Amino acid sequence: MAYKIETAAADDAFGIFNLAYACLTEAGFSPLSGGAGKEINPTAIERACRSGRVRIIRECGEAVAAITLTEKGAENLFVSPSYRGRGMGGALLEAAEKELAAAGCEEFTLVTRLPDGFYRRRGYVLVRRKKVLQGDTVAAVAEERKKSLLPVFGGYDAAGEPCGEGKYGLECRVAVRRRDGEYLLMKRAAGRRYAGAYECTAGGGAKPGERAEDCAARILRESTGLTGELFLLGREVTEDTVAMQYLFIADCGRGDILLPRGKYTAFRWTARQNVLRSKTPLLTRVRKYLLLRGGVYSGNSGQGQKNLRGLIR
Repeated sequence: MAYKIETAAADDAFGIFNLAYACLTEAGFSPLSGGAGKEINPTAIERACRSGRVRIIRECGEAVAAITLTEKGAENLFVSPSYRGRGMGGALLEAAEKELAAAGCEEFTLVTRLPDGFYRRRGYVLVRRKKVLQGDTVAAVAEERKKSLLPVFGGYDAAGEPCGEGKYGLECRVAVRRRDGEYLLMKRAAGRRYAGAYECTAGGGAKPGERAEDCAARILRESTGLTGELFLLGREVTEDTVAMQYLFIADCGRGDILLPRGKYTAFRWTARQNVLRSKTPLLTRVRKYLLLRGGVYSGNSGQGQKNLRGLIR
């Protein structure tokens, strides 16, 4: 069923607070104890409504489902207990994903107060969970989940191989390393998510039927102008996506990078330890691969292990 999704007005704030309160108390939490998060109160909700960040679905003039957009994704998705099972939560979440994807967001961060398999079924990976205590009472459970918004196409198996009945989409990422051990960092252009930040991997979704190696080679060429042999570091499988991480060893000068206009504005080379120490989300996602020394992450062939031995250092 298609629902009309509206931007909440300031007058909706108290109704949205009542909605959040009903959801939290039904789950056994104590939202008024102060531990459910400073944003779960009428004043903070009214502020979010005035900023145009809250999306709602109405029934009989009242907000029965709501979600709040953030710079990196969304938070506080609530659906009235009386209206669950009708697809309202999924409709709000899908609308939020599309809105942020249109604004250049490539990774959607969702912060919730209610643990639920609903999110996992939609491709979200739990990255952090924290019980919020008020005395001996659990006032809330704050959970942070992430999901890639990079466009992917189905038709792949769990190994990233194209097949007619594959249920997975394929996403490829490529890190570039010079022979002297330095890694390429690229500065994101204005208008993109994390504009002005540096990332260590170029990434994107595969075209229909495109093999992983071809997808990674295309992404490398389009993002840097470089071509050559790629080494598979590993793969990660979520409910509907296979993400393949590759490494390219570059025999090039420090200035021999051709950045695509509108995607990156600058580049620089940095030592491996600087990438490992960084807390920037765009760099931390490649950290587990760069920690490898003569081995590989899960899911690689013996030939890949042989090729990579000694390359990551």
